[in-house]
Amino acid sequence: MLAIWNEFARFVSDAAPAFAVGLVLSAGVQWLVARSHWAAKALSWVAQSVPGAALAGAALPGCSITTVPLAIPLKRQGAGDGPLLAFIITSALLGPASIVLTFTMFGPVWGVLRVALPLIAVCGLGWGLQRFGEKLHPEGGNIGEASCSSACGCGSGDLGSCSGEGRSFWASLLSMIRNLVPVLLLGLLAAAAASVLIGKEQIEQWMGGGVWAYLVAVMAGIPAYVCEGGEVPLTAALVTMGVGVGPAFTFMQASVGTCLPTLMMLPRLIGVKLTVAYLAFWLVYSVASGVLVGWIL
Repeated sequence: MLAIWNEFARFVSDAAPAFAVGLVLSAGVQWLVARSHWAAKALSWVAQSVPGAALAGAALPGCSITTVPLAIPLKRQGAGDGPLLAFIITSALLGPASIVLTFTMFGPVWGVLRVALPLIAVCGLGWGLQRFGEKLHPEGGNIGEASCSSACGCGSGDLGSCSGEGRSFWASLLSMIRNLVPVLLLGLLAAAAASVLIGKEQIEQWMGGGVWAYLVAVMAGIPAYVCEGGEVPLTAALVTMGVGVGPAFTFMQASVGTCLPTLMMLPRLIGVKLTVAYLAFWLVYSVASGVLVGWIL
């Protein structure tokens, strides 16, 4: 138990600054959009465009703990399922630091694949959801038009309407802290327990090669908690230890998008059905991209 609590304390110290930045940015964007026509117009364009949302997510620094709260202002601007998922996925997967480190440590071929494959997959997912999204929301309307989640603060008498009108910066910030911090802490505790209980020697042995190596790579990525760029040297270490290139690439992808804290916060931000779609995408994409990269390299 002591080892789990020590790991939990380390995760909290690592995650707290990034999460605080994400909450402040999200509250700031909501405040600015409520008071600036041009800011609202720009965010509305991102909210309705799958490529725009994907590129906006990729351009943001920080890990998923930082960028996921920014889904709240997008959701308020009426973002459909496709743009919303495109933003959340690329913000986790394609941060500037991660891209630079991948090119530096693995070379141009690996780096180009790291950038191109997720953008192609995410745009395909986003456009598919735009066309067939009503199957996820049979009651009609997109997620931005549905009732807002508790993380947004909607429905609370002192926090204003879903449009954000009349909402102060501090009210938005306090609402997110109250609703998201407990979920984050629970996710970090689960990640700490998994990190201690799952032996690194077993992961290295099981990820050596074969079909099972890709499944183990995905399962090892889920409890992993890494800040932006942290997955790159970790993946390089796995390759050095003899882990196959394909499974290592799968681990690199899965570890940044399926960490437990992110997965536990998402239902409050985008709903359960869309969270399931998000997780399904990561599992399929991580394995498929790893198989493809292993074949190419």
